[in-house]
Amino acid sequence: MNGGDLKPGDKYEMAWPFHFEQISSNSIFGLGVDDYWVGGCKVTVESHNEWESERFFTAHGEGKVIYEILSIAEMPTRYMDRVIFKRSTINPDGNVSNPGEVKTLTVRKFLKDVNSRTPFPVEYELFE
Repeated sequence: MNGGDLKPGDKYEMAWPFHFEQISSNSIFGLGVDDYWVGGCKVTVESHNEWESERFFTAHGEGKVIYEILSIAEMPTRYMDRVIFKRSTINPDGNVSNPGEVKTLTVRKFLKDVNSRTPFPVEYELFE
């Protein structure tokens, strides 16, 4: 697929990581804990010594991210054309987690994202 194949209205679905967060609720009915999905990964840092550490990215499930093209912006001369799109996420339960935010990427970066399994920027481990 090249940039000329992109047009407004096109939609692309890819995998997107989600992890569980817990929130405590203190209501008149008593103390409770609710789990809910958060888009992205849980980050754990393992320190080896005072100068070195490693970061690990984990997800508890995968949902979807949907890119819907709104417009293609043709840029002048040496600048790369841009894709203006709406990015929505759907959690692993199938509920809309983010109804849509408008983003802009170069055509090259947009094509890289939509032709990958997931546009998430780092490798992550999936714990289901």
